[in-house]
Amino acid sequence: MELDTPEIKAKSPRKVAECGTAAGYQRHRAKKEETCAPCKAANTAARKAWAEKNRERHNEISYAWVARNPEKFNAHMRNISRRRRARKLSVESEPYTQELILEKYGSDCHICHEEIDLTAPQHPMMGAGWEKGLHLDHVISLYAGGTDTIENIRPAHVRCNMVKGK
Repeated sequence: MELDTPEIKAKSPRKVAECGTAAGYQRHRAKKEETCAPCKAANTAARKAWAEKNRERHNEISYAWVARNPEKFNAHMRNISRRRRARKLSVESEPYTQELILEKYGSDCHICHEEIDLTAPQHPMMGAGWEKGLHLDHVISLYAGGTDTIENIRPAHVRCNMVKGK
């Protein structure tokens, strides 16, 4: 008796994600390589479309992230505000973080030359000890023609920065 052997189907070649698509963006990420601009744009468009279609779920995810990462969210909002202010005043601006400024200039107040308490609140409404908290100060103010760049930013105490203009 002869056994009928089923034909082995030839596997179709696996589809490769093309550049300029959201799948292409995922391929770049998986391979840990630089993501090209068309893939970034396609991924952004896909994420925006999903967020519009799934508004409630998107909000749940966003609010949960903010609750888990308040420091990152506050830093992000400060950066948005800072960039908007520089753009309104038509001054040169570049991206920077508090960590970058502290790494470059240290944690001493550039006004009174005393140590800054990096754990203290950065605003009077945020609790006791705010006076010794960290502010990033523009050496030459934006209104006086200064730039919003690393070379014009120094660490300062909240109190020193607030009273220096008086």
